[in-house]
Amino acid sequence: MLSVLKTRGVIFKTVCSYELMLTCYLVSNCGHSICGTCQSRQEDQSATRCPVCNTTLHCYIPNIALRNAARAQRCTCKFCQRQLVAEDVATHEQECDEIPLQCATCSEKIARKHIKDHVCPNELVNCSCGASVRRKEMERHQAQLCPCLSTSRPLACGLDLAR
Repeated sequence: MLSVLKTRGVIFKTVCSYELMLTCYLVSNCGHSICGTCQSRQEDQSATRCPVCNTTLHCYIPNIALRNAARAQRCTCKFCQRQLVAEDVATHEQECDEIPLQCATCSEKIARKHIKDHVCPNELVNCSCGASVRRKEMERHQAQLCPCLSTSRPLACGLDLAR
């Protein structure tokens, strides 16, 4: 798949859409540009051909002009709608309160600003009997299994029968 980066009226084609060419390389003999992720993958696989046109590969040269153009590109955070330059995206992703984080216990996705208030149904909580029970199972535990909580039922003779 080709993704396209348009900056100052120039269109740069890339092999993938893994990153916004903030790290980019020229394939020396054919002139195609690839992102740092694809370049690393190519080297890991000992590739000998350009991933765009399949010509013989000699070496990669850092594409400074494309890198600078990409870093200056304006973009919008898809979570908080804040306008920023591409060079600041990685830092913003570490700080954005709207980015969804995944609860490690229940896998629910919650905005970073709400994660501390998340009441996870799979979280282990302690019952007064000392048992660790998942929050979502606490009601059943207390109603049916907990030895500490007694529920008495009146018998026909007038006595209460404790569980």
